[in-house]
Amino acid sequence: MFLRHPDMGAVGEPVKFSGSDRPDERARNLAEVLLVVQGRRGRFPERVERALRELFPGMSLRVESRFGRVVLVGEEGGIELPPPTCRMAL
Repeated sequence: MFLRHPDMGAVGEPVKFSGSDRPDERARNLAEVLLVVQGRRGRFPERVERALRELFPGMSLRVESRFGRVVLVGEEGGIELPPPTCRMAL
């Protein structure tokens, strides 16, 4: 699969859940894709966990679904780091 450089601003924004398991070309629906993959397996595949550790060193990430929207939430040093738009959009 070919992806252009991820749109890191959009990756952090909540997206409406549609059930898609294919990322768009800028990975704007990354949280949704991760949620679908996690739901099928009960957890992320090892290669996905490894990629997330490399992309976000020192952070643990989880996917949350609220009010029909999906968002990536990070944690670093025991502190939750929700996306900046999370409080307003959810």
